[in-house]
Amino acid sequence: MPIYKKKGAKSYTVRVNYVAQDGTPKSIYGSAKTYNEAIQVYQSLYNSRFEQANISLSKLCEYYLIDCKSKCKLSTYVINCKIVKKILSMLNGDVRIDKITPMYIRSWQTSLVKSGLSETYVNMVNAKLSSILNYGVMYYNLKDNPVKCAGKIGKTTADERDFWSPDDFKQFISGVDKEKELPYWVLFHLLFYTGCRIGEALGLYPSDIDLENDTICINRTYLKIKKVGYLSSPKTKASVRQIKIPKFLCEILNDYMTHLPSLKVRLFFSVYETHINTLKKRVCKETHVRYIRNHDFRHSAISFLVSQNIPIVEIANRVGHANPSITYNVYSHLYVDSDKKIAELEDKDFKSWEM
Repeated sequence: MPIYKKKGAKSYTVRVNYVAQDGTPKSIYGSAKTYNEAIQVYQSLYNSRFEQANISLSKLCEYYLIDCKSKCKLSTYVINCKIVKKILSMLNGDVRIDKITPMYIRSWQTSLVKSGLSETYVNMVNAKLSSILNYGVMYYNLKDNPVKCAGKIGKTTADERDFWSPDDFKQFISGVDKEKELPYWVLFHLLFYTGCRIGEALGLYPSDIDLENDTICINRTYLKIKKVGYLSSPKTKASVRQIKIPKFLCEILNDYMTHLPSLKVRLFFSVYETHINTLKKRVCKETHVRYIRNHDFRHSAISFLVSQNIPIVEIANRVGHANPSITYNVYSHLYVDSDKKIAELEDKDFKSWEM
């Protein structure tokens, strides 16, 4: 059988048999979580062996996403779908992949750079198209990857992250009506003082809040796909963590939970991401605080910890980075004065010894 499930296995195994050019019988395998997904994976693998590089770019993207869905986290699959949609909005999806040349890609890259998108997003979109065409090289007999020939564009990391200082946050939160917008008022405090990701915060339940030990347990994330909400595992294994929170935040959460209809619902079940942005824009305008993205609350929390000279390893553990080097690489610009401080400390120590 080309599709089967071993006893006790959590996923289906997909097998496609074929004969190589030298006459050797061979097989390629795939996997899928459900039977319907397994059928799609089988079709994709079958096409990869028996179709040539004359398929269209949109069809290759379709096969790529089918393969991605069977192997990646749901949140990763959703992000990939959005990037592929962006690619196909700027490239002719009907073009055959064997007709895509480096010059064709260079022209598209020029349009992408001039589109006004951030340099990091431009880099991400270009890298994703390269991955898709690599998939074509591996499975659909595409001779080579024209994106590799055309080269990279954009930047892998942003030059700086925008963030609020504690004073900025206090000025902003003073403009949020606690009575009318209580869930959002609480959410903004949680994001700013814990540095958790927006999906991690929206995935919290009252049972994740330990008021006796002043901790929050992060073990899931919440996302929406076509207006349907899903709970998934966090971004990485390191993202599963316990966060120690200040007493005032415990009091805020304790009071807020008394307003919930049940302790079995999500903590922020009534919060909509679209309204978060609408509310932020309005309050920022009224309080004269510059607007930041939802993810910038996380940058703000980390920036505050850096300014307080908290060790980088402790910061990485708190925010769920798999490696402290990730934290340092992203926030190294905040350490620009560290060398100066070291020199001043050494100078002070030397003078005290000289006396």
